[in-house]
Amino acid sequence: MEGHSDLKLEAYPAATRSSTEEIDGIQTSATCIEFADKLLITISQDGRLAHWVHVLLNSSLPDPSTAPLQVNSDAGESLLPPISHLTATTILGGADATRDTVAQLLARQIAAMVQLKRNEEQRLVVVGLGLRKGEMDRGEWLGLLGVASAVL
Repeated sequence: MEGHSDLKLEAYPAATRSSTEEIDGIQTSATCIEFADKLLITISQDGRLAHWVHVLLNSSLPDPSTAPLQVNSDAGESLLPPISHLTATTILGGADATRDTVAQLLARQIAAMVQLKRNEEQRLVVVGLGLRKGEMDRGEWLGLLGVASAVL
């Protein structure tokens, strides 16, 4: 996995951040657009966006005793926050059960990262995905979380 090659911040009309990384040989782009009522986060491979999920952030974080897990990977150590307190709902796509499960889990993980980075965040998190593969290994999963984290 390469570093965050082109992180950009634009202020108008909505704050926008984007990053592109190569994950398992696939060019992967992530974008976060901050609207007044929602955070729109997209992760795209091959220019596609086919699956949309939203996660409503709860006003309270999970019990602090359920600390984030440390996960070792080839790319270094990553934090995977607990996600049991978040519910994801597919709003578009999801005809393939495997892809829907992956999308909902990824959206919940991204929403948990939002809560960890921004304690008071209450906006709806909408995640748009266009992944080449429905199943992936741990390294690819951590790569997707890494590119998403770069734009939060």
